Amino acid sequence: MLKNNPGGLGSINDPDDVVDILQLYRNKSRHQRAYNVLYDEWIRGDDGLPLSRLRPWLELEVSHLYPNSKGGANISKNLLIAPKLINRMLKDTIPPYTPEDEFRGFIAASHEEPVKTTLLKALTSRYGVDTVQIALKRIRNLNFVDIEKPRRLFSINTFFSPPLEKLLKEETLRLGHFKLRATITALASHLSIESGGIDNELLAVACFHAMLKGDADSFLKEMQQLPGYLERTETIPIHMQENGVYGWYTSRLHNYMKCYFGLDMTCLEERVIFYNRFFTVPALAKDGGHIIISPNGF
Repeated sequence: MLKNNPGGLGSINDPDDVVDILQLYRNKSRHQRAYNVLYDEWIRGDDGLPLSRLRPWLELEVSHLYPNSKGGANISKNLLIAPKLINRMLKDTIPPYTPEDEFRGFIAASHEEPVKTTLLKALTSRYGVDTVQIALKRIRNLNFVDIEKPRRLFSINTFFSPPLEKLLKEETLRLGHFKLRATITALASHLSIESGGIDNELLAVACFHAMLKGDADSFLKEMQQLPGYLERTETIPIHMQENGVYGWYTSRLHNYMKCYFGLDMTCLEERVIFYNRFFTVPALAKDGGHIIISPNGF
């Protein structure tokens, strides 16, 4: 990550930032539900041999709000654990925002200092052995996966445990976007009941996309007003009252998904196909029902 940044070591403030990044990768792995056994069969690569690394079920990346290759800061507040599909769509795109924008990214503040050796050697040379060792104490309990042990993928009920919504709530809490998190909680609950547990996940997709775009369309700013309208109904604007406040926000989500993903939110088949693209094994059947993965064997 630092080697691909023009600022190199200049893209961090101190070794603690590197440890924070490692913690984010640990969080990412927890959400990905990686596996090497599916339907009681070991997953094999193109060479016919068992995988040399676990395969993630939910494909995620530690993404930059301000692009890494453009000099974005490698600090936790400029990073977002987000779906790989969305991050690759927007990769290296510099979001248009001002320094006052709530959903802005952060440019590296320091001078350029390319990493020409291993990261550990570079950190030690720059900050000293003691400082680096103190920082690394925070991740001494980092566990490594034994690839030879079976890690099975079992079905989960995305209605009761929506993976993208759960990740988004954690990330908005970590980044201090408390109003947005309150909106997600309220609107996702409504959408989940109305759609059988898929539109709340697509709301999460839209929010991740908007965050990585710097909220260029003010989608997130509009979303954040929902809790206030629910608490003080007299403040609901007239244009939202015809179909109800939830109806207006649902329509706003439909328009966003149509604009950026070409998705018809009234078509269940389209929504299921699109949603399954975020996973290496489909999460939903064609009818929107849950796919059962049998845990027999081993």
